[in-house]
Amino acid sequence: MNILYLHNTSEISGGERSLLALWENLDRARSQCFLAVPSDGALTEKARALGVECVVWAAPALRPWNAAGILAAKRALERLVTEKGISLIHSYSPRNNILAALAGRQAGTPVIWHERNLVYGREWDISAMLAGLPDAIICNSKAVARRFERGGQIPSRVEVVYNGVNTEHFRPADAGEARQRLGLPAAGKLVGVVSNLNRRKKVEAFLKAASLLVRKDPSVSLVVVGGAFGADQGDRLRELKETAARLGLADRVVFAGFQDDVRPWLAAMDVYCAVTRREACSRALLEAMAMGKPCVALRDGGNPELVADGVAGILTEPGDEAALSRALEQLLDPAGPGHAYGQAARVCVEQSFTVQAQAAKTQDVYSRLTGRMKI
Repeated sequence: MNILYLHNTSEISGGERSLLALWENLDRARSQCFLAVPSDGALTEKARALGVECVVWAAPALRPWNAAGILAAKRALERLVTEKGISLIHSYSPRNNILAALAGRQAGTPVIWHERNLVYGREWDISAMLAGLPDAIICNSKAVARRFERGGQIPSRVEVVYNGVNTEHFRPADAGEARQRLGLPAAGKLVGVVSNLNRRKKVEAFLKAASLLVRKDPSVSLVVVGGAFGADQGDRLRELKETAARLGLADRVVFAGFQDDVRPWLAAMDVYCAVTRREACSRALLEAMAMGKPCVALRDGGNPELVADGVAGILTEPGDEAALSRALEQLLDPAGPGHAYGQAARVCVEQSFTVQAQAAKTQDVYSRLTGRMKI
């Protein structure tokens, strides 16, 4: 079975890590995977290492003045489907999705749209408007699936497949050893976040909450792991450093930049904090939970589906930095519930959010659409 994945970037962030995890755990004896992306990059390098054949293909912006380019891209995709004997198209991002649906119909090839984001601000939900085009829609949380509700019901073609974590790769580790390896202070409490630094991720909210916490407990230090992508890349780190300085945190926070392996940074933390609004299914949050870290997250998006409030962590209301600070303080307290919450977080991932579960549920969708790859 030949599966073609259409993706819109070769940079690697949370969504791309999920795609790599899927390839690592699919039954590759029964399938050959192909990846079409606009250019070579870190993703294609890792994909090829997994035996995924990569080709360069880009969907232009879907605008009337791009009609000639859109038609050319559609024809190129149809040729690719024919030449590679593609059995199924698994597409990410709206512009890819629409061309995939058109090419799939022309070739008689089933098409899956993979939706992993929530609508933000005044964005148009093009995927929801055109939800009748694909044969199936995979959503990475129930929050995302609700975008496709009609008459209070989610259509049967919409499937929820949560992001999965490799629990052998992400597992509890000694914090002291990790701090020594990274050159972080051995003593004191450490709170961190793993996120790209784009403005939508709201890292400032973490810094504001942490500044309130540090005033009460000077033993607390902070770490921000991640880099900026796209339009935010140039000045974003400088902006956040300036914000930290204004909040009196200049000597309290380490900006670690992009890290290909976040495990030692997560291991070094006492508490993990997730501050992005409208987050669909945070891979970083699940990885922190897998490493046994108690978590504080916003009661927003898909977070309540991942973190059982008062069991594996604490959920706070968006925009309430004071409540976020209090929750961090509670979990950092040696007499508080932090240790128990961290253990519960690990169990939760083992039971519900593994890469094996992600791959098995995805293969179930493939099987339903093609009658192949029975598991």
